[in-house]
Amino acid sequence: MKMQPGRAKIREAGAHLQPLAGAARSSCYVSAVLERHQTVLQMREQGSTFKAIGAALGVTPGRAGVLYRRALEVQSEEAAGMGMAAIRIVRHYRGDLDELAALAERDHTAAVVSLIQEPNCLRRHALQIIAWLKAGNREKP
Repeated sequence: MKMQPGRAKIREAGAHLQPLAGAARSSCYVSAVLERHQTVLQMREQGSTFKAIGAALGVTPGRAGVLYRRALEVQSEEAAGMGMAAIRIVRHYRGDLDELAALAERDHTAAVVSLIQEPNCLRRHALQIIAWLKAGNREKP
């Protein structure tokens, strides 16, 4: 089976990660991704097009757009202190966040059960949202 031409470039680009093992490799990869996100955000702030960003990073303009959107999501996650899924759930929450926070103070389990009734809300999302509310946040991110 022949390898697609783009795959060879991808393997070459990740070759510097091969000698590392385990946690060191993961750590190196994560810092490379974060650095790439920062580059994309800075270039976009300076007015660069996705075509220019893609050329600088060696990816297509479409992939540059995906990287930019993901970098914005990561920024939102860091600012809110919870994952994107939990942020989306809070944004679409139909109830009053003050009432939910009060319920969480009175009965943690009831608050979790209430949140799990929301579409696509898992227990871990509910726990992230409750921790976010207990930190004093009431404005939707």
